[in-house]
Amino acid sequence: MAASLLGLVSTWADDTSIEGQVRFFEARIRPVLVEHCYECHSAEAGKAKGGLVVDTREGLLKGGEGGAAVVPGDLTRSRLLIAVKHLETDLEMPPKNPKLPAGVIADFENWIKHGAPDPRVGQVVGHHPSSIDLEQGRQFWSCQPPVIVPPPPVHDAAWARRPLDLYVRGKLEEAGMVPSADASPAIWLRRLHFDLVGLPPSPEGTAAFVAGWERSAVISAAALEAHLAATVDRLLASPQFGERWGRHWLDVARFAESNGRESNLTFPHAWRYRDYVIDAFNADLPYDRFLQEQIAGDLLPAADDAERARQLIATGFLAMGAKGLNEMSKAQFTADLVDEQVDTVTRAVLASSVACARCHDHKSDPYRMEDYYALVGIFRSTRTYYGTWIDSESNHGGELLRLPNLPGEVIPNKSLRSQEVANLKADLATLNREEEEQNAMVKRAMEEGRDISEDSFKLMQNAIRIYWSRGGIEGRLQTVDEEGRALPLCMGVTDVEPDKVQDAVLMERGDIGHPGQKVPRGVPAVFTGQGKVAPTMPARQSGRLELACWLGSGRTRSLRV
Repeated sequence: MAASLLGLVSTWADDTSIEGQVRFFEARIRPVLVEHCYECHSAEAGKAKGGLVVDTREGLLKGGEGGAAVVPGDLTRSRLLIAVKHLETDLEMPPKNPKLPAGVIADFENWIKHGAPDPRVGQVVGHHPSSIDLEQGRQFWSCQPPVIVPPPPVHDAAWARRPLDLYVRGKLEEAGMVPSADASPAIWLRRLHFDLVGLPPSPEGTAAFVAGWERSAVISAAALEAHLAATVDRLLASPQFGERWGRHWLDVARFAESNGRESNLTFPHAWRYRDYVIDAFNADLPYDRFLQEQIAGDLLPAADDAERARQLIATGFLAMGAKGLNEMSKAQFTADLVDEQVDTVTRAVLASSVACARCHDHKSDPYRMEDYYALVGIFRSTRTYYGTWIDSESNHGGELLRLPNLPGEVIPNKSLRSQEVANLKADLATLNREEEEQNAMVKRAMEEGRDISEDSFKLMQNAIRIYWSRGGIEGRLQTVDEEGRALPLCMGVTDVEPDKVQDAVLMERGDIGHPGQKVPRGVPAVFTGQGKVAPTMPARQSGRLELACWLGSGRTRSLRV
């Protein structure tokens, strides 16, 4: 049944558990410490300034000359928070740099408030050759393919109606328990309804079902079995089944209709992905195909425009998720975007996050930094369309994917009159011309040695006005064609141009400012070897299709099995 998907449900958004906060530390706290603090306050710095080291949990708790840097649960006594907030003039971190963004400071507050969980123990002195024993890791049960275990011997084998029941009976007998009595018809129906569609049956439906149960039971056991099976099939065929069970995968896929974080911009086209998931459950889409469409639907062949549209919408799986839209560095934004995709895919399918190996070898699972950057190369060779444009709340425009035109399709974005399109294009041309003229003026002043520092603030204001205004205009124009007709759009991904496909470089300590050697695109090494063949990555494609097929390999399973 569909309950097998419950094992995949895992989300750490707003997770206040210790495990959730540790994941929060790895994704949002450690990278900031690495980028802004390790240079002066780590074992690598030699003599740490002020006696403070932040590359270990013990170092943060002990602090430096001024006392503890972090006091779990206490925002007022945590000197690290005082420093990043610039509350004391002689304690401003990072020094000689602007204050960290408000969202980053809020992350530190949240982390400290929840007890400052920190998995780091001992000294961290950079990345050395991996000490992970892959052969030992391959012996762990979760890194091995599933095997069929014969049912245990039981005293009352006649109780079992199906082989699966023998496993249940075996555990009951092992615990010295006996099965409960069979549920009454009304209770059985109520349980079935809540399980499959999440709503209770109507009084009329219950009465009709009970009457059918009684009639069938008089005829034969086979007739009763057919009556029950017909009821199950009816609920499985109802649209409410997909709504009930699709929501579990939507949690795994971190579905939301807005970005969250500091710039909580809306994702007005997110509903298409939601409907795709519901429809997939209702259509009983095989699980391997379900994964392939979401990870690489744009790379799959399509029989017609309708299938092409559905597969593009499916890739919204990779476009969802909170993004640091106010991040100033494009390189850092891209690194964080890809990190979130690696995290989501591996959590959803492997039930553990390879993203924890971004800055160091994984602390508990057999994943090396090389494994993380092997996956990063796949997603860095992918272009993500998430549907925002540049304005005062976003430094990163995400655009949207154009869908094929289909009869009767829903297009929520509005059309524009042809004159409105012309006006927008004229405004855009004016802004571009203003930018060119201002840049030319500044260039001439520099060449002539003229001092224009008194005009710098005004020039900066004008540049920001042009930047934000242009983003809004470009965003509106992307939603219509040349005549102003609204276009069918969706969130999703495609491959970058073939000549831009490339392997990622390993970033020492996860810092984009310290690139190392290239890592070939691939899958975690613990799942290869011992006769298990790793997928071959194509030279001119991202490798998402190969990854998706590898993740869904093995016996095809339905979403209801």
